[in-house]
Amino acid sequence: MDRHTSFPALRFGLALVVAIAPGCGGRTHQTPAIFEDAGAVDATSDGSSAANRDDWVGRVFGIPAGEVFVGSWTFDPSIQRFRRPAGCKDHAQVTGEDYGANRKLAVQQFWLQETPVTTDLYSICVSAGACTVPEHDIADPNPASWDDPSRFELPVYVRHDQAEGYCQWAKGRLPTLAELSRAAQGDAEIPGVAALTQAVIDCANDAAEDAEQPAICAQLQLMNYFQTPSPSLYRTNGVELDQGPYGHADLFGSVWEWTQTLGGFASDPEFCALPDGSPDFVTFDPKHEYDQSDVLNFATPLLEGVRRGVTLPARIELNATTRYNIGFRCAFDSMR
Repeated sequence: MDRHTSFPALRFGLALVVAIAPGCGGRTHQTPAIFEDAGAVDATSDGSSAANRDDWVGRVFGIPAGEVFVGSWTFDPSIQRFRRPAGCKDHAQVTGEDYGANRKLAVQQFWLQETPVTTDLYSICVSAGACTVPEHDIADPNPASWDDPSRFELPVYVRHDQAEGYCQWAKGRLPTLAELSRAAQGDAEIPGVAALTQAVIDCANDAAEDAEQPAICAQLQLMNYFQTPSPSLYRTNGVELDQGPYGHADLFGSVWEWTQTLGGFASDPEFCALPDGSPDFVTFDPKHEYDQSDVLNFATPLLEGVRRGVTLPARIELNATTRYNIGFRCAFDSMR
């Protein structure tokens, strides 16, 4: 199915109405149940599908089958853009030589939540008894409890197993690294969301020339979790330019996001051996435990990449590590 084809109608049913746990205002939401007739999927201008999955999951957008560039990226100052590295090397043997790997992977049609799961959405799952309470991360500069009303629109910070549990409860799953990359990049041979990737390059040039910088440059720094002190989380759908080609928001920044890709791809020999057009691999490395997952974020790596010349948007995090700047969103194989 191409992007100009209408997607099937979304089918979902009314379910038990539960009250939100104390600290979330006592509001009511519907919990997920077996999908029955109700609701609809509307086609957006680019042919993707937009659906309201109800209060417990928010808006979902369809992503057509296609290909996506995954892996390392090289910033080439001579052309002022990121490009795919040539070959596949663990590290540069000669100054200026490409290293890392990038492959064009085939991704099947799927559906994905518009934004990372917010504290408000996650609290519905906790109230229903299907999700466990997040642990507060000492690194979080915001001292408020996870269920404080001030956090309702912020991405919820949870472990990999908690993210996976929420997605199962919502009748979905965590996306793969390739799927999350496709939601951001579409068919483009460029990492991240095109407008913000260009802004990263422009802001770096302005800084080098001591030129006055536009407001987006300051916003990019709020997305940079490698800086000290750590920036606070910001609300979902809060950056106008952070919009993927199929309607998804917050794919460039906001937080790193959990995937179901369990490590081992950037310099993995099996990844290096893949020809372009290969199907999404999910994982290669049997030595990685099930609770180790790649997380994806473009803002921090690309900001560093312009300076260092090479970048890898994905990295591995352990399930046992709770980090305030890691969130997630759920994928769905069908909307039936």
